[in-house]
Amino acid sequence: MHHVLAFAALFVGEGGTMGSEAAGLGTPSMFVNRLTRGYLDELQDRYRLLYCYSDEHLALEKAQELLARPQLREDWRGRRERMLGDKVDVTKYIVDMAESSARIRHTRST
Repeated sequence: MHHVLAFAALFVGEGGTMGSEAAGLGTPSMFVNRLTRGYLDELQDRYRLLYCYSDEHLALEKAQELLARPQLREDWRGRRERMLGDKVDVTKYIVDMAESSARIRHTRST
């Protein structure tokens, strides 16, 4: 499913998780639901990777507007890179901690 989301021109759905995952992959995303999801606020307000709508007609208008943009994909890639640049690389963090711990143990044993 993530492969489909990553290469989609636009994600429109009522599921916040799928919308956030698509946004994280750099795909323009629209969450259409009368309910709100607080975890989507940052993607919408800070990074502009996702739009939230409670009215499906407004969402459709926005979807048409987005799909008409010639540089849509490139714009979203830049937004995604900005977002990722602000986040901790969890894999790197864990590797660094493991290596640091190994060095400490090695130093203590010698």
